[in-house]
Amino acid sequence: MSEDVAPDGALRKLGLFAAFLLAVALSIWIGKQGGVWAYVGGLGTVAASLVFALLSNKLFRREKIRAPMRRYLLRFGLSMSAYVVLLVTAVSLGRQGLADGPWGYVIALAPSLGVLGAIASVGFYLAEETDEFARTTLIHSLLWGTAGTLSVATIWGFLETFDKAPHVPTWATVPMFAVFMGFAQALIARRYR
Repeated sequence: MSEDVAPDGALRKLGLFAAFLLAVALSIWIGKQGGVWAYVGGLGTVAASLVFALLSNKLFRREKIRAPMRRYLLRFGLSMSAYVVLLVTAVSLGRQGLADGPWGYVIALAPSLGVLGAIASVGFYLAEETDEFARTTLIHSLLWGTAGTLSVATIWGFLETFDKAPHVPTWATVPMFAVFMGFAQALIARRYR
């Protein structure tokens, strides 16, 4: 391997990551415009994440995406898109005062359907993936994600109990888990290169 290949690869990684962050920031800005733009911004964030995953695989692994992974990305993308639509709709209905009474429970719980679909998509992927290395890598990243999430939740919970930290809603555990799992996947993939 020549010396000029490594910096080129690092620049490509940096460029792809910068483009991803820019796309997410733009999607968030668009979403903050409100109304229909909230849907566009949220779905833009989902699209940016899926494109980032596909391009990362294409640029750095240089192997074809296996069928179980394609199905996972499709299920995950649909689940996250449903989450965005249900969340924006629920927040909008809540702001209009329509979340009072029994319908409030339905409206409040609706976004969780998308999150539960995303969690199920990981389980389906594990059941369908026949590549033992891919399965083991995912299982390890799930375990590290769980360990990170439980650690932060425990520490934050004690700080909150003694009024040393503000309250964080429990729905934040899933995004926190996703961040820890993502970092774990990157570190595990780097270890096996």
